[in-house]
Order: sequence, then structure tokens, then C-alpha cells
Amino acid sequence: DGEVMEVSSTFLMTTKNSGLLVDGIDFLVRENGFDAVLAFIRRLNDLAAIHSATVILWANKSSMPEDEFTKVANEFDETHDYL
Repeated sequence: DGEVMEVSSTFLMTTKNSGLLVDGIDFLVRENGFDAVLAFIRRLNDLAAIHSATVILWANKSSMPEDEFTKVANEFDETHDYL
């Protein structure tokens, strides 16, 4: 929770059919812990589903443990590997 969640949720709730890009997931995990970031991602995805929005999350696969990356990837309908 916090300011990022407040700003993100306000945006998703007031802007229908929008998109939200989350970058720097590895930094968020270092600063807040993996479980807190995973909960944040789940809340964003829930809000996005309710408000017809799309969440795009960029993650550097090599900067995260494989099991954590898999848990994050499992929260999304689609994943793409561009590297």
C-alpha cells in the first residue's frame, strides 16, 4: 500500500479502458519485499479487471529468482519474453 497504490488505484478507477505500465519490479522487491510486491500486483490486476484496464509489467527476468518471476508471471493472462 502507500502512495503508489493510491495513485494507481485512483487512475484505474477514474480512467476506463486505460493502461498502466509498472517498471522496475526488481527495485520494488528490493525495497518492499517480494510478498508485498506480489500483493500489490494482485490488487492492481483486480482493479484493472473491474475497470476494464490493462496492467503491463516490465520485469528483468535475470534480476529475479526464477520462482519469484514465475509467481509474478502467473498473475497475468499473457507474458512475452523480449530479451
